[in-house]
Amino acid sequence: MAQVQTTSYTMEAFIEDVRNVFRTETDPHVQAKMVSGFMKTLLAVPGWLEEKLELEEQGGYGRYSLHLDEETGHPGNGWWLMASVQEPGQDNLPHDHGVTWVVYGVYEGAIQQRKWRWAFPGEG
Repeated sequence: MAQVQTTSYTMEAFIEDVRNVFRTETDPHVQAKMVSGFMKTLLAVPGWLEEKLELEEQGGYGRYSLHLDEETGHPGNGWWLMASVQEPGQDNLPHDHGVTWVVYGVYEGAIQQRKWRWAFPGEG
């Protein structure tokens, strides 16, 4: 059963804070740092994610779109808030985010990430 969010910082407040970051900051490093801080605040709120996803007790693994904003973002192409729900030990294939940046936050459990580098034929 989903918990009811009791803390004052909500996903909706997070969305508005991120929109304001993109409206006021042009440096992607500053943007990422600010969004990361807001993400940390949101992740500390108990129950907000269960309330939004309403997952079954067992299962419900996959990716869930929580918010797609096509009006703000860097450099203006929008941004996406999503939740990836995984089983312990589940792996994801290496993938590329292109010219975009990503802020990861862990709501429950832990994440282990590996950095990859493209290797072209003839390179070490």
